[in-house]
Amino acid sequence: FFHSSGTAETPAINGNSFVLGTIRFQARDSAATRTMAQIISTMETGTSAGNLRTNLTFQTGQTTTATERLRITSTGTFGVNLTAPAATFDIKAINAADELFGLRVSSNGGTASFVVGQQAPYAGFVGIGTSAPGTKLHLSSGTITHDGTAPKYIFGAADSEVSMTT
Repeated sequence: FFHSSGTAETPAINGNSFVLGTIRFQARDSAATRTMAQIISTMETGTSAGNLRTNLTFQTGQTTTATERLRITSTGTFGVNLTAPAATFDIKAINAADELFGLRVSSNGGTASFVVGQQAPYAGFVGIGTSAPGTKLHLSSGTITHDGTAPKYIFGAADSEVSMTT
């Protein structure tokens, strides 16, 4: 896709939210044709000659319109449910009241192996090997090892003891 404005001799630099291109996925219901998903490239605020900054947004729909769900900015930040991600990878819950975890990594069988809680009773808790962390950092079974040229630390050894070697 190619989109510009102005003339070849004097191209116009368009600011925030100027749409460069869109890919739409549409469906027809009994009332109308609706855009149910789309990918949009837009210019960012502060775009000027020689500094053409763009966003790429992904939108999906649950009813009759598509809503932004993911954004990649010109600086490489990646936001899920955020229009202005503040970190390299930034996630915001769609409906925080209904979602216990802001991030969940699951095994192929669906068992959570890593979670970051956002709602009570798990708010601010991180769980590794558990889907129900009970403390700020909850490690479920297994051994944690830091093994380098300096000290060696082992927590949760097979005999349920904590050992530290320097």
